[in-house]
Amino acid sequence: MFTAIGKQSQPPPADSGKPGAGDPILLEQFIVHITCEDSPECTDPKWGTKSLAITDSKAEIPRRSPSMRFCPLFFRSDERRTKNHLDALPYKKNSKRRDASWCKPDQKFGAFEVAGTTVLHELTHLHAAAVLAGLHNDDGMVEFTEDIYSEEGFYSDPEAAARKLHNSWKQARDGSLPKNRWPPFEEKLNAESYAASATEWWFMSMCDFDSIIGNLS
Repeated sequence: MFTAIGKQSQPPPADSGKPGAGDPILLEQFIVHITCEDSPECTDPKWGTKSLAITDSKAEIPRRSPSMRFCPLFFRSDERRTKNHLDALPYKKNSKRRDASWCKPDQKFGAFEVAGTTVLHELTHLHAAAVLAGLHNDDGMVEFTEDIYSEEGFYSDPEAAARKLHNSWKQARDGSLPKNRWPPFEEKLNAESYAASATEWWFMSMCDFDSIIGNLS
């Protein structure tokens, strides 16, 4: 999936010293209609909660491109999950707790969420991303990503739900979780598993962190 998403833009120059830097690549870009218009779809009809963004996971067909809708909540200046970008703060390694830096110690994952985390999450929902990533079931049908945080028994916080999904599959594979309690789908089909891990990788690389604390840890 990361290779598929990576083919949407060029990496940082090889001599930039930034994570992911490298030589130019051949792009295989998705075709998607992006809109920022409000819609009833931006509100969950069951819970009444507001969404940051909504993505159409249907395949592209002639005269119809899948859509990615960024809802009003995404653009609110007080929305913790999207108000920041990767350069909103300096990367001052070995920072103190009160420093203006991304690299302050003992911060939970929520402190590192940026607008790009949501954008990456939504990109994984696209049918074209699943095709490029090779996500297929045993019958050869394309499987696009879903949201485990919408499932019963998982946290409503996407990152916390992704961690629980990861731990549940670890238990399933080592035999400590009964099969009737296995999660409804694999980690490779959970959108936030990609978005959260990429966000963690970036800040761990830039700040020389060994790990990042989970939201509910």
